[in-house]
Amino acid sequence: MAPQAIRKAVIPAAGIGSRLLPLTKAIPKEMLPVGDKPVIEHTVRELVSSGITDITIVVSGGKNLIEEHFRPNTTLVEQLRADGKTAYADAVEEVGELSARGHITYLHQHGPYGNGTPVLNASRSFGDEPVLVLWPDDVFVAEVPRAQQLIRAYEQTSSRCWH
Repeated sequence: MAPQAIRKAVIPAAGIGSRLLPLTKAIPKEMLPVGDKPVIEHTVRELVSSGITDITIVVSGGKNLIEEHFRPNTTLVEQLRADGKTAYADAVEEVGELSARGHITYLHQHGPYGNGTPVLNASRSFGDEPVLVLWPDDVFVAEVPRAQQLIRAYEQTSSRCWH
């Protein structure tokens, strides 16, 4: 019997980014740029392109920049188009569409921190379904994205897989 398909993912983003202080005092580490995008956007794009349709981002207080980044902003898009800045408008619109394609929801974590807490808190939303957990500050450059590698390993073994 084939294992149940992985369609859900959790992105733990509730930490304080202590190893990058003082830079992360005002900017969540997940919003730091890698190229022309925040690192968490790379993670969300990877998940969506790998077939994930339900993404839970676990955040803590002071992480509203993450939610703002993925929230559609039609006012800004319209203003950019009116100013003839079509490429920028398209880019902003595309980020907003990621939220819908990945059905991004946010879970606000209260309580102890660490790698297990956000996964435990999010587990209520996926029950017994298999779930992919990707940390947004781990960046991998690979021919086959890490999410797809993990999904394939799970499909082949029906076992828990770590990367």
